[in-house]
Amino acid sequence: MPYEPVAMKPCYIQRLFPELLVEIFRHCLPRNWQKAGVLAPLFLGRICRQWRDITLSASGFWTSLRLRLRIHGEVSDATFTQLFLERAGDRPLQIYVSAGGDISQARHLVLDTILSCCDRWEHIELSLPQAMLANLAAAKGRIPWLQHLVVRYKDIRFPWSLPITLPPIDTFETAPSLRHLELEPPEGANFKAPWSQLTTVIARAFPLDTCMDMLVECPNVEKLLVLDILQPEAAPRSPIQLTRLRMLEAETYTSALLDQLLLPALVELKISITDVRMQRHLISLLSRSSCSLLQLYLGHSRLSDLELIEVLQKTPSLIHLDLDGNSAASLTDNVLNQLTHRCADFSSLSLVPKLTTISLRCEYFMTSYGTLADMIESRWQMKCAHASMPCQVARLMNIDFRVRGNRNRESLLPIFQPQVLERLFEWAGKGLHVSFNPPELKSWETFR
Repeated sequence: MPYEPVAMKPCYIQRLFPELLVEIFRHCLPRNWQKAGVLAPLFLGRICRQWRDITLSASGFWTSLRLRLRIHGEVSDATFTQLFLERAGDRPLQIYVSAGGDISQARHLVLDTILSCCDRWEHIELSLPQAMLANLAAAKGRIPWLQHLVVRYKDIRFPWSLPITLPPIDTFETAPSLRHLELEPPEGANFKAPWSQLTTVIARAFPLDTCMDMLVECPNVEKLLVLDILQPEAAPRSPIQLTRLRMLEAETYTSALLDQLLLPALVELKISITDVRMQRHLISLLSRSSCSLLQLYLGHSRLSDLELIEVLQKTPSLIHLDLDGNSAASLTDNVLNQLTHRCADFSSLSLVPKLTTISLRCEYFMTSYGTLADMIESRWQMKCAHASMPCQVARLMNIDFRVRGNRNRESLLPIFQPQVLERLFEWAGKGLHVSFNPPELKSWETFR
């Protein structure tokens, strides 16, 4: 009997519709594959010919491109970029471009290729020398979809370099959809943008005067991050009122900025400033703004317990308190006693009566854990002595402990006393949300 080869049956996944496979591929990719590089969609095409055909025809896989400009291989990089962008069809593009350390020329073939599709830019991040940024001028007035822009100047400056004034960069001055801008310019840079329409601004390494001049032009900003201030001393001026700003984050040497702002709509404040004068500037901002602050993060700020109490007295509407590093060390027994709810005493309310969430992150705590546990119990149990009178203090719902450093079970015992842990896990079983990091403290049974 002659041999007859048996036809191979196709596997079930090959019977799926291409549209369904595209959705499966999309969920299989890493969460941030758009920022990870250009290889993610290429891997899918290496399994079989059918998958390759599907990935090449699915334009959604080719809308995000990360490039590093280099001198060698410039022509091949430009060809690859052109092919990649053609596969994206007419979809909006996310492009991340940075220059290698050996790049010195003003023009590059890859940049010319990207410029040819500037009308489809939606999210673009540029880390380029001043000369290359200036050569993007051809995109001016041709970026109707651009919403998110990040610009970092890559020019090398030395501390002994003389001050210079760079030519203006006005490529993005006309971008009708632009709402998010992150900018890190060198000294003397002249960057122009549609400031009045921005809702999110991230300013890195700005001189204080330049930062204040920029904020004057941003009346509609809702989220502001100021990361490091150069030349923190500035001439006195009237505070700038930002009536729509709801979130402010300030880091490093930015305490002087707090004295220059008036923020009546502020609801979230994140401060990571090591300046010993920070408390005075922070109190000044809160008193002047009269805002209803809901979330406060204090990271590595050198506050005494009395200074922390003064800050909390200025934020009676606070619902989430997050203390990190040195700020968590400010949580002494004195502060905890002020936070403790005493139902029989109606002469004065506890600090931050609306507080529902507390997060503590540090290597050690400057408080006795019995006092800490008593405070948590007083604000979670909420046993009011007068049932006829409504309680004016919100119930504590979330406690988050994060101990930094390499901690094992034995080294955690002096920090989290067993009797306190037992009380915390008992309340957790009754509804209080208690979370720990490191993971050794996930339950009382595993810890003891």
